[in-house]
Amino acid sequence: MASKLQLEKRRYYEKNKEKVIAKSALYYKNNKVKVLARLNKKYKENPVPKIVYAKKYAQANPTRIKKYQKTWKERHPEKRKVYNRNSQIRAFGISPETYYLMLEKQGKRCAICRAESTRKAMSIDHNHTTGKVRGLLCDGCNMSLGHIERKDFLEKALEYLSRYK
Repeated sequence: MASKLQLEKRRYYEKNKEKVIAKSALYYKNNKVKVLARLNKKYKENPVPKIVYAKKYAQANPTRIKKYQKTWKERHPEKRKVYNRNSQIRAFGISPETYYLMLEKQGKRCAICRAESTRKAMSIDHNHTTGKVRGLLCDGCNMSLGHIERKDFLEKALEYLSRYK
């Protein structure tokens, strides 16, 4: 239950929202180092409460959370696309900046067939044993390379093709 003071602060904020936000932004701009140091200190002292609170809230209000997530996705389709792509990139152990740098180095083309990928993002080719990223490939080359890497596949495929010449 919120205290009387908290309710008054909430009413004031709702009434003067733009003014409060502008004042906060100005304070942050003028005292950025000080604010970040305070937040860092607070987090180091006790990093758990925000996470615990968020999890409890999500468990107590699953329909509200799902509704918010759904509306966010609908309101921000471009941000969602970028967020999803960057998440996929990070899954390979590289940063989105590294991915886009690799893409520029390759001239926005597949590392094997040199075809330009305009429709969608390039696949991240990596060594399945070591996990090391090798380059960016179009979907066709990425799938073909995956088959070629399988033991004896190339020999079997060539043998198959020679039977039907």
